[in-house]
Amino acid sequence: MTDIIHSYLDRYKTLSPEISDEELLFVKSNLSISELAKNSIYLKAGEIQKHMGFIHSGLIRAFYIDHNVDEITMGFIKENEYVTHYSSFSEQHHY
Repeated sequence: MTDIIHSYLDRYKTLSPEISDEELLFVKSNLSISELAKNSIYLKAGEIQKHMGFIHSGLIRAFYIDHNVDEITMGFIKENEYVTHYSSFSEQHHY
């Protein structure tokens, strides 16, 4: 599992060579490996984003529930993309 994190950080450093070692350690400290079952929810409305997310394998659907209680798809997050609510993560506040 740590191979996945090291591979990710190597890719991150290649794409952002100006990142300092301190910043890279911050990113690493906020990474965790989680396996989600199909149809499980990564982050529920009102929750605070505690960790940065990155899809190593699979696909996540971003959606919200409207006033008619219908699920409205906003988009999909695929492999090698981030799945993080940046404002919630950086401010440690729910939205």
